[in-house]
Amino acid sequence: LSLEAIGGNVSVVDPAVGSAKPIQGQIHSAEHIRSLLEGSHLQGEEPKTVQDALSFRVVPQVHGTLREFLTFATSAVATELNAAADNPLVTPDRRMIHNGNFEPLVMAVAFDALRIALAHVGQLSERRMSHLWTAIFERPEAFSSPRQFYGLKLRYPAAARFAELKQFAAPATLDVPTLDIGVEDHGTGAPLSVSKTDAAVDVLEDLLIIEILLARDLLSAATEAPELGHGTRALVDDVDALLAGLDPGVKPAEVHAALRAKIGHPSR
Repeated sequence: LSLEAIGGNVSVVDPAVGSAKPIQGQIHSAEHIRSLLEGSHLQGEEPKTVQDALSFRVVPQVHGTLREFLTFATSAVATELNAAADNPLVTPDRRMIHNGNFEPLVMAVAFDALRIALAHVGQLSERRMSHLWTAIFERPEAFSSPRQFYGLKLRYPAAARFAELKQFAAPATLDVPTLDIGVEDHGTGAPLSVSKTDAAVDVLEDLLIIEILLARDLLSAATEAPELGHGTRALVDDVDALLAGLDPGVKPAEVHAALRAKIGHPSR
């Protein structure tokens, strides 16, 4: 939606780009964006720019990284849930083996890595918001008639939320102290790593909701509404329907909460 709002260059999701660097997460991310933009004014018309800012240009690579680590983390969780992690381990042939299978380091580190990937996705979102903000103020006619810019008013809270997301990216797996008279001198911090990731997802969703509102602000400021893709049009229709059902004096934070409840994930 932000790409459409600024009239960006869709060459970044050309299938040839994924073929040149066949990382499955990147390929799937580009495919997803192309599907959302199907029917958009960006397809089939000359782009306004040769190259957009990196926060638009590297979305398939950054979102693809998140997809890759999400796949890895999912696999790690499945392995842990199906593993024999007893100590001592009793084997089918009735041997008793003292071991360290109770240590879920692969899963813990996977979630540490997942938070870094989440932070990069949030960083792109936050930086795209700066471009959307600038574009709105480059259209003085946008302020000539009464219009509510809910995303514009949430730009500063978005910056504060990104600061939180960046802090969540710090590793949780290196901070377990030595216990049990020096015997338990290594730990994974897996519960902390997982819970921090849950909190990071929550913050990222806040950021993305604000970006949606800010992109809609810019689109609403256009003298002629551009043709949106099938996926992005459905999103804008959801936002418009929600706003139509709210009191005209509603606060931006209330709009954010209502939109998040409508299109976001269920509260954890």
